[in-house]
Amino acid sequence: MSQDVTAKRCPAEIWNPTLMDRQPWDVWEAAGSKSATDRIRAKQKKILARHTPPPLPKGAAEKIAAVLREAEARSSKR
Repeated sequence: MSQDVTAKRCPAEIWNPTLMDRQPWDVWEAAGSKSATDRIRAKQKKILARHTPPPLPKGAAEKIAAVLREAEARSSKR
């Protein structure tokens, strides 16, 4: 940490988990006592609400449909 380059890189290199609560017990309780499962579900909802998947490449839907037709044809032969 005595080198400038190390001090500058430190914030970018240190990973802080976003789903683990490191607060003291009393602070955690005052904030609602959310479990890891609660935090995971909240993050999942946030991601699903904001995420917009990129469109499929041209022709991909047709290729997917063809694969499904082939699979259905194989399963009906059994």
